[in-house]
Amino acid sequence: MKTIAYYTTAFLFTLSTYVYADIAVIVHPNNTANINASEIAKIFLGKKTRFDNLSKAIPLLPPIGNQTRINFLKYALSKNETQYSSYWSRLIFTGKASPPLEAATEEGIINMVSKNEHLIGVVDTSYINESVKVVGTY
Repeated sequence: MKTIAYYTTAFLFTLSTYVYADIAVIVHPNNTANINASEIAKIFLGKKTRFDNLSKAIPLLPPIGNQTRINFLKYALSKNETQYSSYWSRLIFTGKASPPLEAATEEGIINMVSKNEHLIGVVDTSYINESVKVVGTY
């Protein structure tokens, strides 16, 4: 019985790791900033507006309801869409920050990030190509 539980746990862990690693945070290939998970969270929460190389950091997300966005909010920011929207509503109301930009598609995010060194975007890893640089995965 212990063997079955072990293999079931191992399978579920492998499956959850696979699902967890489908999100990529991307920047322009010329962006030389050192970006870690903490900085990614700060950028997408409006707590940081510049990369460590002092260039402007503009976050870019897929549209509301997109599964990549839902997973990014959950794994990178520990929030669901309602919590994230509420968080940004408070910041906007107080004038403390501007919310992340949204693109209609993940292909659009790739296209926009590949042309703008200030953008930092979130896409499914299946969209990654040589026109962008991955700085984090979830």
